[in-house]
Amino acid sequence: MGSRLVRTAREFPALIATTAAALEDQSPKARELRDAGVELLALPHGPAGLDLGALLDELGRREHTYLMVEGGPAVLGAFIHGGLADELLAFVCPARLPDDPTDAALPRFDIAQAAQRLRLGSPQRQAFGPDVLWRYVLTEPESPPAP
Repeated sequence: MGSRLVRTAREFPALIATTAAALEDQSPKARELRDAGVELLALPHGPAGLDLGALLDELGRREHTYLMVEGGPAVLGAFIHGGLADELLAFVCPARLPDDPTDAALPRFDIAQAAQRLRLGSPQRQAFGPDVLWRYVLTEPESPPAP
């Protein structure tokens, strides 16, 4: 177990949420993680792979009130479009990767697309040198007018 997160799990608790099926399929790896002090949380399968509502329910039961999600576009989209997020933070860096044909394969989360499906309030802007953090507070979509 080379991961620093795993190596320090006894000192700084680590929780990995996954499905029960994944734990069964990866039982030797699961055993290694448990032996290293990592807590494995088996949750039901959901539309995004893991039932995110069940995950948030469990974290709430444990009195965890703030969760930072640093996932790829599928995970972020599941939280945002599933109405499970309160805010969206986007760091924008002016430095570009060199032109590379593999650049198209990099994971992306399209804020403009999210804005079409959600009501994103006016963003707050904070500069960190040349980088900019945009903070959007997510609001419920407006209900369509009654007929």
